Amino acid sequence: MEMKKGDKIEFYLFSALEKGIIERVNRKDKTLNISLEGIIYPNVKTFKELPKKAKDTPPWYILK
Repeated sequence: MEMKKGDKIEFYLFSALEKGIIERVNRKDKTLNISLEGIIYPNVKTFKELPKKAKDTPPWYILK
């Protein structure tokens, strides 16, 4: 399934599951900009599993 602008998506924001809207898809970096309540969260990455080290985990991400 291809993600595109305007799609609703679930993502983790500071370890809490939230539902936002995709604002921009960066196919080169494989990241998304997601808006939630008027705030745009840039460079949201998708992970199959979280990194082992907590410092390598970004504040917002998508977990597949």
